[in-house]
Amino acid sequence: MGSEQFYTAQEAADLYGVAESTIRKYIRNGRLSASKHGKTWHIAASALRETFSESPDTPYDKPHSVAHGIPYAVQHTAHKERVQSLEAEFDDVRRENEKLKTDMERQIERANLEAQHLADSLEEKVLENQQLREQLSRSHEQIDALNRTIESLTQSLDQEQHLNALAQKNLATVTEQLSSSQQQLEDMRRWQQMSWWKRLFSTKKPH
Repeated sequence: MGSEQFYTAQEAADLYGVAESTIRKYIRNGRLSASKHGKTWHIAASALRETFSESPDTPYDKPHSVAHGIPYAVQHTAHKERVQSLEAEFDDVRRENEKLKTDMERQIERANLEAQHLADSLEEKVLENQQLREQLSRSHEQIDALNRTIESLTQSLDQEQHLNALAQKNLATVTEQLSSSQQQLEDMRRWQQMSWWKRLFSTKKPH
């Protein structure tokens, strides 16, 4: 390389106050001579001076800048390109932000629709649960009424069984009394049918 000083694309951009993308663009379109070693561009200082030298037809009456020995016109051009690069980057960022804003608005709209759907579904579930609770309450009331009816029928059955037992007992007593009365009637009939002399000697008389 000799005594020639070389710069990378980023170093050249920093030196002349332009974007690194501008340096790479100049290299691609042949405006700036450079050699590539691996993935790094090497740009000679003389190539930079040649590319960023004052244009012969550039009229300006402003004093030259002494910073880095770069003429004012070169700095003005570099700053203009830097501004244009920043404006392009700003436009890209603005478009990206608009795209993100649109995407976010769509996502928010979808989320709101899903939330509304969930709210409607939840409301339906709440109504269904309320109806089920009401049905369950009515079922409990019906069960309680049936239990009371069963209890009342059980008590009535117990009373009927008790009355039936008493009736059977009374029936047995009446049957026994009837049987005794029939026996007495039969004895009296036989006594009446006996002759007077058999009655006289009979030891058994009807009561």
